[in-house]
Amino acid sequence: MDGGKVTEMNAFLSYTLDQSVMEGLEQTITASTIETFDQIFGHKLSFGDAAASQDTDVIVANVEFWESFETFSVFFIFEKALILSLIRSIYDEQTLRQDVDEICKDTVCELANIIGNKIKYYINQMGYSSVMEIPTAEVMDTLNPSVLSHRICVSFCSSDIGDRKNVIYVGLNDAA
Repeated sequence: MDGGKVTEMNAFLSYTLDQSVMEGLEQTITASTIETFDQIFGHKLSFGDAAASQDTDVIVANVEFWESFETFSVFFIFEKALILSLIRSIYDEQTLRQDVDEICKDTVCELANIIGNKIKYYINQMGYSSVMEIPTAEVMDTLNPSVLSHRICVSFCSSDIGDRKNVIYVGLNDAA
């Protein structure tokens, strides 16, 4: 699959960091996302530049990090079809008869928490002392991630589900 990434490495929080730190953060996000999906679901992700479908709901999760009085967010945008296919592999039919949106949001928050902790570890290894908030998520109509202001954006494609590629976007956004 042809892969591409959109990267704007200008600033991190209100600090000016060298490009190698920003590249390390992007690499951490990429490796952590691929590794987490493989370990939890046995589901392979590909680094890619797929476009969001205009006919599907998405689940957006947000993780905020604090460094002193500055904050930044890492957001995750999952196509709901992908999350539904994954939770069907780990939950029984009785569980899935409950509120599926809540199960999807819980799953996305757990994924964001796992990946977020790996991001936090990297940030702290770079000499910062960050605190990570508990992730939040919501289901919404299709969201085009290009309208979000971000410093790092990586996108992934999953295996074919429903005759098309499903997409995951992960990005870093200054919240301060």
